Amino acid sequence: MPEVEVFTIAGCPACADLISRLDQAGIPHTAISGDTVDGGAELMMRGGDLSFPQVYVDGERTDPGRLLAHGKPGEGEINAS
Repeated sequence: MPEVEVFTIAGCPACADLISRLDQAGIPHTAISGDTVDGGAELMMRGGDLSFPQVYVDGERTDPGRLLAHGKPGEGEINAS
């Protein structure tokens, strides 16, 4: 299964909502805090801007809504509404 990474920051309602929706949809993911030195450095190395949340699937940035709309990476459709 592809690796899903989500960069978040504390106090971000959109970040909390995305993590909750991924959990509800059963999409395995790793949350990485952009608030930490390591997380922020990783995000900048990937060329990411400082908007949150940011989602990467197998190292490629993707739109969070697209991930939820099209289902688990490598599997069928899901309904995450």
